[in-house]
Amino acid sequence: MELSNTPVIGIFSKNRDVTRLKNQRMSFKIKEIVEANEVAQTTIYFFSASDVNLHTNKIMGMYYNKKEWEQKEFPFPDVLYNRVAKGLDVPKYIKIRDAFQRQGVKFINASSNFDKWEVYRIIFNNGDLKKHLPYTKLFKKPNNLKTMFQTSDTIYLKTTDGRRGKQIMRVQRSCNDYEYRYIFQNNVVINKVKQFNDLCEVISDFFGEQKIIMQHAIDSHMISGRLADMRCEVQRNGKGEIEIIGTAVRLGDTSSPVSYTKQSIYYPFSTFLSDQLHYRKEECEKMEAKVKRFIFTVYKTIESAYGSFGEMGIDFSIDKKGKIWFIECNATSGKTSLRKAFGDSIVRKSYLNRLEYAKYIMDSDRS
Repeated sequence: MELSNTPVIGIFSKNRDVTRLKNQRMSFKIKEIVEANEVAQTTIYFFSASDVNLHTNKIMGMYYNKKEWEQKEFPFPDVLYNRVAKGLDVPKYIKIRDAFQRQGVKFINASSNFDKWEVYRIIFNNGDLKKHLPYTKLFKKPNNLKTMFQTSDTIYLKTTDGRRGKQIMRVQRSCNDYEYRYIFQNNVVINKVKQFNDLCEVISDFFGEQKIIMQHAIDSHMISGRLADMRCEVQRNGKGEIEIIGTAVRLGDTSSPVSYTKQSIYYPFSTFLSDQLHYRKEECEKMEAKVKRFIFTVYKTIESAYGSFGEMGIDFSIDKKGKIWFIECNATSGKTSLRKAFGDSIVRKSYLNRLEYAKYIMDSDRS
């Protein structure tokens, strides 16, 4: 149902999610959005790319009428909220994105996907943030990796557009061989080769023709053999102010090269500092203040390059000396870490922020 004097928010979703709504099946995340809208009181509808008619500038959207899901024709939204990993930035959807922009649709996020190499260069050029970056280079040919091994025995290889711990390989050089680790079908794969050329073949088979970066490994904390890093969920609220919703610590599967795995363990950041790292109260407060300054600087730096963002997931690590290291940022966070560390209610708050921020965007545009 449409409400007067409120923004119409179109929520771009996967085809399968829209199909489920047609069958009256609602995922946890969509349920939380619907319940958050009981407070925000905006007009929301869900749609996939196949629901968009570029000839009429209309969308067949799914909306909840308080009892069940119905489909009807909507105009283009006032504000677009993207829930798809690469959103409308992929080539096959560019026409839809361009049509939205021509019609003045506001985007909650300026981009739906980040290139890791591009983000690295943006942050590298910020004097305050450069020191938080692990040494990073593009992988173009095997000699690039040989050069990296001259300064570190442990290197991470990553595709520039990979997500959720996928398409990442850790390689470690020893006197006798090269060990490599990666995640395949939710399992940790560990193997070794004797020769550097054999390692390069493994890398080629794993990554194919994808664009790859190489990074020195961070000396991150290991808890019972589990790698620890952090996901900070940051948003702009209904006043347009940057707000940290929650920072979750992820402990990966034993021996995993990444923290985001099916068997990950999650903690609130403050709990991790006190219970796992045994920080005293004043040490916790000092570290949390340092992290907040770091996160806000990253957020604003990314916005200065791409445009405004209503939300961002920022991954970082703290090494054994207490130094903060930037890992990556994500424009379409699934909020899994947030939910598992803090519970369901914090996820609903994050969605409420999105809807309230959409209202803020429209009010700012009118004034």
